[in-house]
Amino acid sequence: MAERVQVIFLTTFITRNQSYRELLDEKLKYGYIHKHIQQPLIDEAKWGLLQFLVEQDRSLTPMQRERYLITTMLVQIALDTHDLVPIKKVAETEQETLSKQLQVLSGDYYSGLYYFLLSEVGEIEFIQTLANAIREINELKMALYYKDSPTLHEWIDLTKKINSMLIVHVTQFLYDDTANELITDWLIIQRLELEKEYNNSVIGETTINNYKKNVSNLVQTLSNQTAFITHYIQDQQNDNVNISTRI
Repeated sequence: MAERVQVIFLTTFITRNQSYRELLDEKLKYGYIHKHIQQPLIDEAKWGLLQFLVEQDRSLTPMQRERYLITTMLVQIALDTHDLVPIKKVAETEQETLSKQLQVLSGDYYSGLYYFLLSEVGEIEFIQTLANAIREINELKMALYYKDSPTLHEWIDLTKKINSMLIVHVTQFLYDDTANELITDWLIIQRLELEKEYNNSVIGETTINNYKKNVSNLVQTLSNQTAFITHYIQDQQNDNVNISTRI
């Protein structure tokens, strides 16, 4: 009976996953902005983990699941969009100036959407959770940007906190903080591998493998209370290994 319930639940999750993505895509459409800047980036690792987290909390209503997932991703996209704004000291062309201004405005647009959606249903506590995460992320970004010649270790340490802060705050809001380190290390693995693949990053394979080892150790030691999170991350790790093997 337990296996049957699990199968039904996973099937429902996959079905909802499709509608969630359609809802997110609908919220992100704003024709004029996207004529001048690239489409907003969606961090697929965070998107998948967030879907899993909201679906596992059976105390949430369907409306809460939808709002928590969509609004959190809008915040993440807003933060990522603002990071794409170039910092240039030389004179810009008219088109570059317009693109830069629209990049900032689009980030603000996505941020405004999440406030609007949550305020509609009176989710004050969740708004506060996201606001606290945004504040801490901005403080960490300032520490990183104004740090003179950070070492690789310092860069990774600050980047992994920035990278996972929003998801960690949402996880703590829904559950507790026992999986913080696991989530932080797993998400930085995804980030570092993307950096290595697409940006010719200097991050070595040894650094990435060390995080993978730590994730594997954490999966074995975390309490039963967050076992479902460890199982999800372990499945994702195994899927990545299988994909790499096939390629």
